Amino acid sequence: MLPRDGFCGVCQAAPVAGRRKYCSDKCVKWSKRCWEGGYELTIPEYEVLKKAANGKCQSCGAPEGNKLLQVDHCHSTGAVRGLICGKCNSAAAMAGDNPERLRDLAAYLERFQKGP
Repeated sequence: MLPRDGFCGVCQAAPVAGRRKYCSDKCVKWSKRCWEGGYELTIPEYEVLKKAANGKCQSCGAPEGNKLLQVDHCHSTGAVRGLICGKCNSAAAMAGDNPERLRDLAAYLERFQKGP
């Protein structure tokens, strides 16, 4: 979704005057979060993703709590994959977004899991 001329580049709802790009400090903070993360996503686009995910982490199914679900994206292309909780996002990042490493970790943990 492209921002509309004369409206905030993040929320796309509030008008901005002059050369300003954002309507509020909240939207400035959102834009820095996204751009520093390597992707661009507006608040309405986030809400569409959240609705599609039923407000839950697309990895483990944990519901969005006090903290927003995090935008998972490919670090090399910047393409947004979906919304995941902080724990899943950290696990994916620590594994270098390598599915095989995560499968190996799961197998390791299962070997040492206590039975009933």
